Amino acid sequence: MSAWSDSGTPDYPEDDISKGEIYASHIENKIRAEWGLSLRSSYALLQSNVSMGKMDLTTLLMDRKGNSLWYDNYEKQLNQITKGEKYPAYQSFLPKNQFSGLLNRYNYEKNAKSNIFLHFFLVYNSMFK
Repeated sequence: MSAWSDSGTPDYPEDDISKGEIYASHIENKIRAEWGLSLRSSYALLQSNVSMGKMDLTTLLMDRKGNSLWYDNYEKQLNQITKGEKYPAYQSFLPKNQFSGLLNRYNYEKNAKSNIFLHFFLVYNSMFK
């Protein structure tokens, strides 16, 4: 599988992040939205980027409004993201930013499906085992 982010080194290329992680992060954010948990805005953390909550621009997943960088309204994965999409999405996390959000993208919060039965089942089984 091809690399999404070249975080590895020539000595350790296995540290590259595969494009399969985009899909895994998409599913993770869908589940987090269903459970009312905060969404994952970037895959990796950048320790030196304290002012932006250690968010990593190279592995950004969404804008502040919950719109996916990598999936359209129909949940079709996009192959490429332009700088014109990525930078405004990244800057949307800055205080007082007026970015209205990425257009025609999958929105995790608007598409979250509350599954009351699943919640009840999981809570019930965790209490009585």
